[in-house]
Amino acid sequence: MSIYDFNLKGMRKAFKDFRKTAYGKLIFLVSYIAPLLLFIVGVSLTLYALINVNSDILTYGLVILGAFVLFFLAANAFYYSEVRRFCDRNKPAKSAAKSSKKAAKKPAKKGKK
Repeated sequence: MSIYDFNLKGMRKAFKDFRKTAYGKLIFLVSYIAPLLLFIVGVSLTLYALINVNSDILTYGLVILGAFVLFFLAANAFYYSEVRRFCDRNKPAKSAAKSSKKAAKKPAKKGKK
């Protein structure tokens, strides 16, 4: 089942199911470790440059923060593509089409008397 068929509840369940797997944890770590490090270094350099009034370090800090934005966008794209693959293979949640339809009541069977 495609991830595009899920409703909001199905999407949340799909992300929760993916996050619980060892593969999901590894993909999260691999995706977001580089942007996290870039953010920490960029903010640290920028704050240091603002406190000590050093324009060279400020430039490096802002460049690193710009790289953080690009890496974060790439990490999100990679993580969500892996979630989509996981959903296509494992079908962890109900689709929107099934959950939005009202359950049809079965007619009562008449027994023989």
